Amino acid sequence: MVDDGISIPVHETEESYEYVDGEVVGGSWRQVEVPGLGSRWAYVAHEDRAWDLDLIGSLALYAAQWLQQRTSSEGTRATYLADIGLPHLLARLGDDGHLIAEDVRARTGVTLPVRTPGPRNVAWHLSLLPWLAGQRVDPWGPRVCEIMPAWGDQLTGHGDVADHVWATDAIRPRALSTAMQRRRAASVRSYYRWHHARGLTVCSPADIWTPKAAGIPAQSAFRDTGDELDREDLARLQIAADTHDGVDGDQALASAVVAVLVGTAIRSVEVSRLDLSDYLRGYRRGPLLRIHGKGNRERLVSLDQATVDRLDRWIMWRPDLAQSGPTVAARLATASRLPHRTPLFTPLRGSRSALAAARRAQEGHAGRLGEKSVWTLLRRVAGASTDRLVRMLAATIHPHGIRSAVATDLLDHGHPIHEVSAMLGHSSITTTARYDRHQRDRHIPAAASAAARQAIAITEAQRRAITA
Repeated sequence: MVDDGISIPVHETEESYEYVDGEVVGGSWRQVEVPGLGSRWAYVAHEDRAWDLDLIGSLALYAAQWLQQRTSSEGTRATYLADIGLPHLLARLGDDGHLIAEDVRARTGVTLPVRTPGPRNVAWHLSLLPWLAGQRVDPWGPRVCEIMPAWGDQLTGHGDVADHVWATDAIRPRALSTAMQRRRAASVRSYYRWHHARGLTVCSPADIWTPKAAGIPAQSAFRDTGDELDREDLARLQIAADTHDGVDGDQALASAVVAVLVGTAIRSVEVSRLDLSDYLRGYRRGPLLRIHGKGNRERLVSLDQATVDRLDRWIMWRPDLAQSGPTVAARLATASRLPHRTPLFTPLRGSRSALAAARRAQEGHAGRLGEKSVWTLLRRVAGASTDRLVRMLAATIHPHGIRSAVATDLLDHGHPIHEVSAMLGHSSITTTARYDRHQRDRHIPAAASAAARQAIAITEAQRRAITA
């Protein structure tokens, strides 16, 4: 087998044939030396499979099946796919890439994004599949095991291999952060372990190269809290939103969105999913907000009166709800009877796309406030504030920072971590613990208490030995 200078010791056996995706592929069973794993039997085709529509279609189908077993969250699935680089490969195929994505969605129900790298995403080809395509390496062949260390060098910024997939080959990729390197390696490890378990690969390539072996430092046990938000910052941000002077309706929208972010510790994507029917204003035990979280999981979060007042002002301002009734209760009741979903938060200016315009005309509302628009709103409010401390947050503030600040504040005031975890929509309290910005402060007193209790126990044991 020709391998372009990368040598893999093999031992020929008799000619045989295998079925791969229903097609007969000529090759032979051989003893293949897998780096770090020793000698293994593997079926080796005579030639590496070409990076054509059939191969990429198979990769897309198997990636969808992998995601079905890995997670049910659309956002998490999109992140995994971006880490392995499949959306960029599909975009490179043009219309054929969209056809592959549609076929996979019809067969599996998994939506595969088809996304061209933006001008700021110059490190996209360091994801594995585009990199293998650039090297002309069969992603399921034995050579992928040999070439993994070279990919690791590229990922950590120590290599210098040009990108052969897009026309922007001359752009020098910027170095990835250590956190991104760890995340991308973890996604590739999960992807190839699933393929190896299915018998599609000779080895699990990501187990040959790991971030730890490459010297990438592990994530710190405690985070630096110097630039983190605290409760005073959140209060200042809410005041800035309440007094924000923008276009008509901007103050009502900003005030309501910030109040929901701070009061419920909601994710930005969950803000975009909220409908008017999720605002349970007349609930007998107090106002609630139904939040649609990851994995189609729903949770209910109580609303304080100040947040209710800000939501009411926003709903009463909305021109698209003017014909629904003169009061907030009437408008919510009308929205619940409509055949379509009416978003709770809408942009002040509608989307420019033809599909969005048609939907607005049909459903009668101004569209849905997008996830990125929530980030933009926060930074617009912070940047226009008269408070110098709030303006300093404009470059870095984001919804997840607010979630962390709320979680830390609740834990500081003695709320059990399982209650905070339920509020944030986490399936594990381990995830909630990572949001705790004062984890170090809680760890040190616990360690000191353990040492003090041990000293007392030793003293008691010595006293009993003397008096015995």
